[in-house]
Amino acid sequence: MSEIDSLLAKFIECHLDTQFGLDMKRTIKNRLFERYGISLTDALKQYEPFDRTLREFFGQAADGMITQLFEKVCIVKKTGLVTSIQIKDKIFANLLLESYGNAEKKTILLVVSSSALSISKILKQANISSQTTGYRIINNLIDDGLLVESGFDLSLDGKKTQAYRTPIKKINIAMDRVSTLDITLEFSDDLIKKSGILTTIFTKNR
Repeated sequence: MSEIDSLLAKFIECHLDTQFGLDMKRTIKNRLFERYGISLTDALKQYEPFDRTLREFFGQAADGMITQLFEKVCIVKKTGLVTSIQIKDKIFANLLLESYGNAEKKTILLVVSSSALSISKILKQANISSQTTGYRIINNLIDDGLLVESGFDLSLDGKKTQAYRTPIKKINIAMDRVSTLDITLEFSDDLIKKSGILTTIFTKNR
């Protein structure tokens, strides 16, 4: 499961009603459960089941539909060798502003911006002494999709446990000439290569 696709999944899902209509969305949802035994959200996170199901119904036109869905949430920007995405979805933008505007959440996200760690190591490196507070913040970040599962790591007591990472390598927040916030995200190259959504978008735009 791609870390980037896991992050984008729930925001893309919010736009399925307007993209396909309620009846078609229900048909896609039922087909995913019938064929793969998974929810629509999980299909978007895994991406391949969602992609295959769209192609089953729409054929090659699925590429354009995926691009349209993606661009309701964000658009790809390329500056030299750097690839970033500009956030268009207001709920996504507000979530990023709230999370990176919170000192403890920001510290946790920066700790895992380049590699995945166990929760105990995250809390230690982020200097969060309260286990209760630390786990609550981490669970919030997981629920928001800003922390995602990414392999395994050894906990501080030497046990193999789930590791977490943020897909976001760098966030840039600027104000344009009409006082509109411009939020762009950069991802690590290794995570971009794993993303089925970005691979589809890049292939379509070649």
